[in-house]
Amino acid sequence: MIKFLCMAILLAILLAFSTSFVNAGTFLDEITDVLPTESVNQWQSSPYTEDAAPIQSHYSGSECTNKTQTQLNRETSKQNGNSSECYISEFPDRGIETHIQSTEQGDFSVGVKWEID
Repeated sequence: MIKFLCMAILLAILLAFSTSFVNAGTFLDEITDVLPTESVNQWQSSPYTEDAAPIQSHYSGSECTNKTQTQLNRETSKQNGNSSECYISEFPDRGIETHIQSTEQGDFSVGVKWEID
């Protein structure tokens, strides 16, 4: 008798959970009819669009010093002279630039320029 009672309780619990899972699919279908998920994000630009892709440039020597003197330590740039290498990443239409300058001696400087409207 106890076995039968335990099985009946277990069956009732399983039946209660299974009906909620069956109804969950119907509820999700109804919610997309009321609020379509495709149109919600159409106004947001994708981070993978062309205007968000960085433009990367490499400079060396005096050209490197001229490009990075406003962002990095000027004395380090002058001391390194022609042995410096620069990598600049620009994000067009975002106002963000990153500057990395390195030397043969292993010294490096990093700068970030972010224009906020």
